[in-house]
Amino acid sequence: MKHVVLAVAATAAITVGSAGGAHADTHAAAKNPSCMTVKEYDKLRTGDTLKKVGKVVGGKGRVLSWGEYDGYRSEVRTFTACAPYDRYSTIAISFSNDGYGTPLRVDAASSYWVHN
Repeated sequence: MKHVVLAVAATAAITVGSAGGAHADTHAAAKNPSCMTVKEYDKLRTGDTLKKVGKVVGGKGRVLSWGEYDGYRSEVRTFTACAPYDRYSTIAISFSNDGYGTPLRVDAASSYWVHN
């Protein structure tokens, strides 16, 4: 089976571009409300809260790793890509806060989109 890499994002900032061309990128809400489309990923920006990401994507992903010290928290969350990228794609977003009582915000993201 031939796989085509469609987009790769750097972890330094959230700027991802689709590799052009038409692709099925509709939100699969009926099947998986928490899967992420390329269009949804493209809407995310550094500084977005976890709550906003959850609204855009339809879910908050799964915590892959986290650390906390003196009120500061950092998390890396993984998200499932929607079809037709759901089998081999990877999406990871890093969140951190500014201390006690402040919301987690996006500070970096990385994705690897592979068409099934």
